[in-house]
Amino acid sequence: MATTTTVYAFTKPAQGDTPWTTQANTDYDSIDAELARPRWPFNSPVIGATTTCDLSLARLFLFTVTQVTTLAFTNAPAATFGTRIVLRITNGNAFALTWPASVIWLSGVAPILKSSGVDLIELWTTDAGVTWYAGALDRPLSRLIGQVTTDVGTGAATVETTLHTIVVPANVLGPNGALRIRVHYSVTGVNNTKAVNIYYGAGQLLAGTFTAGQQATNGIVDAVMVNRNATGSQHVAASYSTANGAIQYLNATTTIDSTVSQSVFVKGLTTNAADEVTANVTLVELLRS
Repeated sequence: MATTTTVYAFTKPAQGDTPWTTQANTDYDSIDAELARPRWPFNSPVIGATTTCDLSLARLFLFTVTQVTTLAFTNAPAATFGTRIVLRITNGNAFALTWPASVIWLSGVAPILKSSGVDLIELWTTDAGVTWYAGALDRPLSRLIGQVTTDVGTGAATVETTLHTIVVPANVLGPNGALRIRVHYSVTGVNNTKAVNIYYGAGQLLAGTFTAGQQATNGIVDAVMVNRNATGSQHVAASYSTANGAIQYLNATTTIDSTVSQSVFVKGLTTNAADEVTANVTLVELLRS
């Protein structure tokens, strides 16, 4: 008695079946169509504390992130084969999603997934899943490390106050790696001096000073930090807008170890409680790994 294959239901004639040639010809036509216009069976894994993509079931996985979860990949083919999988992730940043340590991002950093929307992630392995090389298909050039879009001000503080923080993972920057840091801010109050300060770890990249009487609306900091032939030696070129849209240009050097995780800090400094520095948006982008 003839049986069918699991995925595409091709006929497998039994010995003595007739007309065997008719069944075989139909299957060859179906196989030819699949080779020319392939279809991918997909699997929707159950979302839990661990969400498992089982490669014995599919190569395309569709799921919506509805809780904090850690991804896992199982049953990858043997290391004699190369294997490609695609994830279609909906609302990937609605909850914390942790990638396995085996995933290496070709951009140098994991992409920031959409809180509301769809992302496509492609992964390849040639060692049975020991290592996965990954990239975001929907924005392959994106190297955004992090962003903050919440207004945070110094309030009545009269000391340097951290407003925004973005973590730069360890080893993202090689010996000649580069970061771009962009901050949108405002400075109000005319009493004393004020400052918008940017740090990479403990190293100060920018001291944007405003004298008494100076204010800024829709101010912008634009800074590029480059490792100089070593992972612990940086040069920074930066600009910031002051009163009436004037631009100030600064440069600095630091010696911060980029082989360990460091944070970019946006800080405001006021010396009079009636003055205020507010960070509106901060973006940190990897220009070169």
